[in-house]
Amino acid sequence: MKSKILIPLLILATYLSSCKKDALEPVITPTPVSQNQATASTVSAVLGQGPVTNIITGYMRLQLAKDLTNTDEVIVDFKAGTKTTFVRGEDAATLQGFGMVSLSSLSSDNVPLAINFLPFPTQSLTIGLKVNAKTDGIYKLNMTTISTIPQLFEIWLMDNYKKDSLDFRQYPGYAFNIIGADTNSYGSHRFSLVIRQNPALGVRLSNFTATKATAGAQVAWTTTNEMNYTSFSIERSTDNGQTYISLSSFTSSNKSSYSFLDKTPATGTDLYRLKVVDLNGTVRYSASVSLSY
Repeated sequence: MKSKILIPLLILATYLSSCKKDALEPVITPTPVSQNQATASTVSAVLGQGPVTNIITGYMRLQLAKDLTNTDEVIVDFKAGTKTTFVRGEDAATLQGFGMVSLSSLSSDNVPLAINFLPFPTQSLTIGLKVNAKTDGIYKLNMTTISTIPQLFEIWLMDNYKKDSLDFRQYPGYAFNIIGADTNSYGSHRFSLVIRQNPALGVRLSNFTATKATAGAQVAWTTTNEMNYTSFSIERSTDNGQTYISLSSFTSSNKSSYSFLDKTPATGTDLYRLKVVDLNGTVRYSASVSLSY
């Protein structure tokens, strides 16, 4: 008797496991998502004991929808140290189900993914999307969630079929037609996401000075567009700029104005400079300022 009950249950479980689940939040007409500032999780080195490591993460959920019932979703997750290619155990490959719609993001080696881990781009990154549906009609691509992706990054939806583009941060919903007889209207070649840095929003060093003070050498600087993923290191050279040592390192606190006191400047000529590291590990240096003791 038990075997007669178990067999139908096993068949049902096998069927369900092969299906991609419906979206957890079936939203056909999303309201614009909030423009989140990055809320970084940072690990700061103790002052004077080496560089600062910033751990920045962020993600977005994308949805393909025919109506409130027929939807599919993917997650694109940004995390330092990940790869654009498919990595088993890190990314989650798409399982082909029996739903009316199907959405995948593509790794750089063209593996369809339900969860795609990627690094933040140093300049620009293109993520392919694969859209499929069983019937002709009007569909929508929605960005239902965006979380802790810094404003530094623009997010654009590119429609290669219509030769169109959309600022997905500002307008997180895009309606389009799928025509079964026209293979260019669906599949893996129509849509892509372009994530790119906006240079105007990058951190900038406005001023850097070093002056003599009663207790030592006072170093000060100001910045614009800094976020809590920027790190600073104050460096000093006593051999005319041949080599520099780090005196202190820390993560920015969005104050835009900082200072550091070198209590033990070396006798002779000291050169001071500031090392600025952004969330991608891009390093910039200030001009050196000299003080003589």
